[in-house]
Amino acid sequence: MKKEITLFSLLGILSAPLLLIFTWGMSITTRLSTHDEILNEHKSHIESIEIKVEKTDDKIDENYKLMSDKIDLVIYKLDEKESKR
Repeated sequence: MKKEITLFSLLGILSAPLLLIFTWGMSITTRLSTHDEILNEHKSHIESIEIKVEKTDDKIDENYKLMSDKIDLVIYKLDEKESKR
């Protein structure tokens, strides 16, 4: 008794694993695209935070310079006052 494998029997055997592989691949691509969108949102949020940090750093530098100038002025006035005595 010789058994023959026909095309339809082969397709019947392989259809379940192929369907599983196809749905698994689709779920992976869906998850990847979803996570890619989430990463892009986080990147834009991080960029906006970096801009805020740069602005804050510039303000700190300006304030430091102003304070330094005021301290120098106070020291100068104190020296003048001491020299007049």
